[in-house]
Amino acid sequence: MPESFPISFGRYRLVERLAVGGMAEVFLADVAGEHGFAKQVVIKRLLPHLAAEAGYNAMFIDEAKLTARLIHPKIAQTYELGRVDAQLFIAMELVDGVDVLAMLREFAHRRERMPVDLAVWIAHEVLDALDYAHRLVDVDGHPMGVVHRDISPSNILLSRRGDVKLVDFGIARATEPGRHHRTKSGTLKGKYGYMSPEQVLEQEVDARSDLFSLGIVLAEMLCGRRLFAAPNELDVLLMVRDAKLHRLDQYGSDIEPELDEILRKALRKDVDERWSSAGELRDALADWLFNHRLRVSPRRVAEAVDAVYDLAWQRRRSQTSGEEAAVAEPAVDGASAPVAPPTPPTPPSPPP
Repeated sequence: MPESFPISFGRYRLVERLAVGGMAEVFLADVAGEHGFAKQVVIKRLLPHLAAEAGYNAMFIDEAKLTARLIHPKIAQTYELGRVDAQLFIAMELVDGVDVLAMLREFAHRRERMPVDLAVWIAHEVLDALDYAHRLVDVDGHPMGVVHRDISPSNILLSRRGDVKLVDFGIARATEPGRHHRTKSGTLKGKYGYMSPEQVLEQEVDARSDLFSLGIVLAEMLCGRRLFAAPNELDVLLMVRDAKLHRLDQYGSDIEPELDEILRKALRKDVDERWSSAGELRDALADWLFNHRLRVSPRRVAEAVDAVYDLAWQRRRSQTSGEEAAVAEPAVDGASAPVAPPTPPTPPSPPP
């Protein structure tokens, strides 16, 4: 029987379930205060049947403690870690908009591709967030070695104000003392089609692993196709392991040459041949935009979000399997007809 909303949850009121995954469920919620104060937030709650599982509790706590330290305008903020009736929860910033996956799906439904300047700008903003996270230090000034490890279209949010926000550090790695959870050998965490070769091989990862994953997202925004797609998960993992880019060759042949070079450097199999840092790749994309007289503002992002917002949310609410459906990521490549060539960017008009 479906739950009837709103539901009281501690001092919060759960208004709507947004997603359900294997570990947690996510709700739109609000909290009231004195003199009519009210604020909308997102509540991420550990699933009831996992409440007594020490390993899942440790992962959840680690995520909250890490994200609470990440204070950056391009990372969704964490407000609180709490517990209600033995269920851990995290209260987080509400980003009113859509994720990149939803936007790519709407472009696919229209048989269109995302405009090039918008795709590059989104990647630029995510890299700014990653540059900050990768350089995070602990209270003693020692590098924490943060690696997100789950960069994918569903973890990049675009707001109706034009913000680009990185979310979900649930499987992030950090070297901070006191972190309880460690990835066990023989387990792969993350979405297979967005892993780096070293993740697939279960090798040690550093910040450059996130750059490979971000390169996958940028390639998919530019091509309107999955970069690593195969009939089964094993074949996807093998494609990622070997960094096989034949789909980029096939669907990205019209990418501007300098941009193609920037992208392919992020997607090198050998980590030492990739960009050395998120900041370096971010600056390369910024230079490319500048050299091609392309100026992207938050208004540009906001207009793109508004164009797909209603349809994207209708589709999301029609899904019955929650977050599992939202992050399965098949539909970027799901159009039955080939997508149109990329929408060419329009250079800005000279200032008055």
